[in-house]
Amino acid sequence: MLLALLLALSLSAAQDATCCNEFIVKTANFGALKGFASGYGIEVAPFITYPNPSDEVLELFGDYYLVTIPGGGRVSVDSFYLLLKNMPGVEEVEPNAILQVGPELESASLEETFSTHDSTFEGPYIPNDWGYWYQWNLHTTRADWAWNITKGDSNIVIAIIDSGVDTSHVDLRNNLVAGYNFTDNNTDIQDTYGHGTRVAGVVAAEIDNYEGIAGIAGGCRVMPLRCMDDSGDVKLRQATNAILYAADKEAKIISMSFSGGGSSAERRAIDYAWRKDRFLCASAGNESQDTSNLYPAAYKHVMSVGGSNRDDERWSDEDCGSNYGESVDIYAPGEHIWTTLLGSNYGTCRGTSYSSPAIAGLAALIWSVHPEYTNEEVWDAIISSADTIEIDVGKVLRMNCDLFTASAPSIQKDTLSFDYTGTKPTDYRLTFYDVSGRKVYETHGSVGEMGRIDRHPPLPHGVYFWEMRTRFGTGTGKVVYLK
Repeated sequence: MLLALLLALSLSAAQDATCCNEFIVKTANFGALKGFASGYGIEVAPFITYPNPSDEVLELFGDYYLVTIPGGGRVSVDSFYLLLKNMPGVEEVEPNAILQVGPELESASLEETFSTHDSTFEGPYIPNDWGYWYQWNLHTTRADWAWNITKGDSNIVIAIIDSGVDTSHVDLRNNLVAGYNFTDNNTDIQDTYGHGTRVAGVVAAEIDNYEGIAGIAGGCRVMPLRCMDDSGDVKLRQATNAILYAADKEAKIISMSFSGGGSSAERRAIDYAWRKDRFLCASAGNESQDTSNLYPAAYKHVMSVGGSNRDDERWSDEDCGSNYGESVDIYAPGEHIWTTLLGSNYGTCRGTSYSSPAIAGLAALIWSVHPEYTNEEVWDAIISSADTIEIDVGKVLRMNCDLFTASAPSIQKDTLSFDYTGTKPTDYRLTFYDVSGRKVYETHGSVGEMGRIDRHPPLPHGVYFWEMRTRFGTGTGKVVYLK
C-alpha cells in the first residue's frame, strides 16, 4: 500500500502532461512483455513508427515499445506502471508525455514593428518583399547584412518538428522538401493547426519573390515533420521519432519549438542526431522563470534559445515571457515577429517558439558559407559572433547574423590587424571613422579566401569605427587604438 501511494505521488505531476494510459517501455525481454500484455488486453507496438528506419536507429530503439493501457479496466494506470517497472527485462518505463507549445498569435501594429536601418554605414541587403520593413528582428540581428554574402544554400535543409506547414503558402511552397506526418503515420504534412507554418516562415520564407516577408535563411529549404495534432498536442513518441527521422534524412538542422520534462528516449535520439553531425536548437520556454529542466532545450547537444524584444530586453508580457537562467545559451527575437500564417496570410507572433527557428536560420547561413564546418563549429560560430546585451537578469548573448568579412580585437596597440574570412579572393576597402562619424583613414588591397590585414594608420590613440567593404559584403566594428 505504501509503495503504491508513493508511486501515485511520483506520477501525479507527470500525469498532468501525459496521455494518461500510454508508456514508453525499454525491455530486453519482449516475450515477457507480450505475454503480460495479452493477459490484460494491453496494446504493445514498436516505438519506431516511420518506414525504413536506418540500421543504427533500429539498433538503438529496437527494444523500445509503446504500451497502451485500456481504459475502464479493473487495474489502475498507476498499478500497471508498477507492474511494468518490475517486469523481468524491463530497463525503463516513462509516460508518453504530451509536450507543451508556447503562446500563439498576438496583435501588433505596423508602427510597433516598423524598423529603419542605422544610417552610420551603408550595406544591408534590401529584398523586394513588402513585409521586410516590418521585420525588426532582421534588422536587429543584422540578417539583412548577412544576405550580402549568402541568403542560404538550397542544399541546406532545416527540419521543423511541429504541426506541419501550409504547403500552398506563397512564401513557403518553393522552399519545402518532402517530410513526414508522425501523427497519422503518412506523408501528409499539411498544417491544420498553424504553429508550424508560423515557425517555418521565420527561417525560410522566400526572399525576393515580391511577397510578404523574408526568412532569415530564405534560400534554404524546410523539411516539415508533423507531430502535432489538430489540438496542438505533441506526444513524446512522435517528437522522438521525428528527431531520428531528421537525423537519418537530409536535414542538417533540427528546430524544436516545444518542451517537456525530459525523457531517456528523447535524449538518446538527440545524442544520435548530434553524432550524425546535425545542429539542434529548441525554444527555452515561455513561463518567465529561471529554469534548467525544460527539455529538449536543456539537453547537452541542443542550443537553448530564449526570447528578446526589439529593445534588446528579455521578452516578457503580463501573462508569459521568455525563460532565463544558465541553461539558456542564447537569445533571439521573440516578440512582434511578422511571419507566415495559414492561407497565405501574415501576422505577428510572440514566444520562444519563434526564437528557435531564428537560430536555426543562422546555423543555415553559417553552413551555407562554411559547408566544411562540423555541428560543433557551427555552434561555436553562433556563440562567438553573438552580441552581448543586458536584460533584467544580467548580461546574456543575443544572436547576430552578420557573417562578418573581417574581425578585429577590441583593443589593439601600434598595429591594426584584421583577420579576414570569405568564400573567394576579393579586393577590399578598409575605412576608419572617428566617434563623430568623420572619415579619418582609408586603405585598400586584395585578400585571399582567408588571411590577415595589418596596417599602421597615422592616427592618434582613441576609439574608432571601422568598415570593410568587399564584393561579397560589408563588415563593421569598433576598436580602441593605442600607440
